[in-house]
Amino acid sequence: FGLQINGQKALNEIAGVVGDGQSSAMLEKLKSAGLLIPSSKGYMLPWGSVRDVLLEEVKTREDKIKIHLGVSIDTVSEKDDGSYVATFKDDNLQIDADLIIGADGVHSHVRREILSLPKPTPSGAYVWRGSVDTNAGSNDKLKQMQEYPMGKIIKFGEGMNLAYFNFHPKVVGQTAWVITARANMLPDNVTIDCGTTTPIDLIKAYMDSADGNGDEELKENC
Repeated sequence: FGLQINGQKALNEIAGVVGDGQSSAMLEKLKSAGLLIPSSKGYMLPWGSVRDVLLEEVKTREDKIKIHLGVSIDTVSEKDDGSYVATFKDDNLQIDADLIIGADGVHSHVRREILSLPKPTPSGAYVWRGSVDTNAGSNDKLKQMQEYPMGKIIKFGEGMNLAYFNFHPKVVGQTAWVITARANMLPDNVTIDCGTTTPIDLIKAYMDSADGNGDEELKENC
């Protein structure tokens, strides 16, 4: 939901602008669409905005960059000369490359295919992210979220936090939310099944565990 300093520098380098105090047209466009975070000098804005600006930049370089949408990588193999060949499941597509970057997350198929690394070790920390249009419908509690433009945090004991914040005055009512949880700090009845458990499941389970434990004010607010 934000564009921090390191991301700003990366965008400038992509655009060929290097040096302190200088800013590319691409970055200036994003800054004008975002909300400055004074503590970090970053900007709060939807990731979709960053994606769209990057796509516009790529389209100006179609002679050097080609985009293949709707395909999933199948295999990556290394050739004798150190270069790579990638094939894809959804298309009769094969790409020869000197360098392959696997930007496909912690369960990177590219990394596993190239380096044969074992599966990641779970840390017990979980994060869910999303957004909601607080203007939708007639729910007054949703509209109350608009009162916190820079963010508000609700703590569920020591193991779970809910944070929400508005993107920008130009996107009135579009509120981002983030839920973080540490499995080893949750009540005994609150369990997480990765890929199945939803934030609503977590909150309901926590509310059930809060009966008689002094969290009545939190239950009322939620």
